[in-house]
Amino acid sequence: MARENEVDIGSMVDRAPLCGLHYLVVLLAFLAVVIDGYDIFVAGFIAPNLAREWHTPPQQIGSMFSIGLLGVVIGAPLLGMLGDRVGRRRAIVFGSIFYGLVTLASLWTTEIVGFTATRFLVGLGVGGVIPSALALVAEFIPARHRSVAMLLLMVGAPVGQLLPGLTAGLLVPVFGWHALLWVGGLAPIGIGLICWAVLPESMKYLALHPARQGELAALVTRLGPQPAPAAGAVFVSHEPALLASFSPAPLLRGGLMAATLLVWFCLAMGILSVYFISSWLPSMLQATGMTGAETGLRMSVLSVGGTFGAAIGAWLFHRLGVRSILLTGIVGGAMMFLLGTDGLSAGQLVALMFAAGFCVISSINAVECVMGQIYPTAIRALGAGWGLGVARAISMIGPFVGGLLIAAHLPSQVLFAVPAGALALCGLGAIGLRMVIGPRVTGWTPQAARG
Repeated sequence: MARENEVDIGSMVDRAPLCGLHYLVVLLAFLAVVIDGYDIFVAGFIAPNLAREWHTPPQQIGSMFSIGLLGVVIGAPLLGMLGDRVGRRRAIVFGSIFYGLVTLASLWTTEIVGFTATRFLVGLGVGGVIPSALALVAEFIPARHRSVAMLLLMVGAPVGQLLPGLTAGLLVPVFGWHALLWVGGLAPIGIGLICWAVLPESMKYLALHPARQGELAALVTRLGPQPAPAAGAVFVSHEPALLASFSPAPLLRGGLMAATLLVWFCLAMGILSVYFISSWLPSMLQATGMTGAETGLRMSVLSVGGTFGAAIGAWLFHRLGVRSILLTGIVGGAMMFLLGTDGLSAGQLVALMFAAGFCVISSINAVECVMGQIYPTAIRALGAGWGLGVARAISMIGPFVGGLLIAAHLPSQVLFAVPAGALALCGLGAIGLRMVIGPRVTGWTPQAARG
């Protein structure tokens, strides 16, 4: 039986009015995700310089990309588990500073094998930051604002994808291509130190650790809930105790199994379409006669569309729930398929690329929002880590399949049918998600899923 001085931290967080502390959490998590996105995509801008200066053949460059992605796949569940063990704040700080230091260390490599090893280690840190950031925001923001906050957080990923190009245009002509690595190393170290100094820990996480009641009480005072808890209140969580484990077994038990598998499927199909497009679209555009500068400009349109998709997708998901995934998945799949049409004008190509970028990022971010809300506090970071890790592992086949199709000299529409079909499947998977968790996510529990 609950004691009179016990306060349920989950209920208190959900009824608290928005304040500066909430905005601080979202802002710092957003910046961590932006820098995360930068370091994932910066390798593509470095690769031509490695090929030229180190005489590196294309197959070794390709291996460098794949091994870096493998690090991301492993790092997502690994640091997700760390976030459940030591806290979301510490996982964000450790991941950011770790891959920042490794990026700086890569400045002193002189051959592709050493550089590839550093990209794998960078991937470990990069892959683990987003799951802990998602978990922190999901646990800190009141339920009525949670979906919007989490989707706005994910605007950081496409914003981060834009930054390597801007950095290359502004700094590389003056300082050389190593400037890309200096920025990629110093920025995450900086944000990691700032987070260590001012980022609060999840109150739901702290409630599961009785030894940290003092830290939790201080955060509650800063939050200023009304009515204020009585003096000497003991903050508790009615969610299960923490399960600091690397195993995905807790994500596949009881009513969580169907939701977990559907989230993994939808996320994998969405990310597969992104990896396919980002790997092969530049080559396809240049094969039509575009210059490198023209290709870069067209690719930036895709990222700009993704940025708008992440931002407006927050409103769309808030209005439609999981049905927004169905809408953007089907429409985005159609836009991607049309990109393979021969004879497109410049205006038509730009419009289709913007629409495709908008829909694919909106779909992915909406699935990530679902993923951040269906798990209890004890395994939320683990769930986000495994979801991103499994999805990225499956989606690695996208660039590989693209290479086989291009080598077979198939028509463009056959090539674009791969990412188009994957994104459409992401949308169709939302039908199953809606059946399991309902049209809204907030408040869903495994017990509700079992009916």
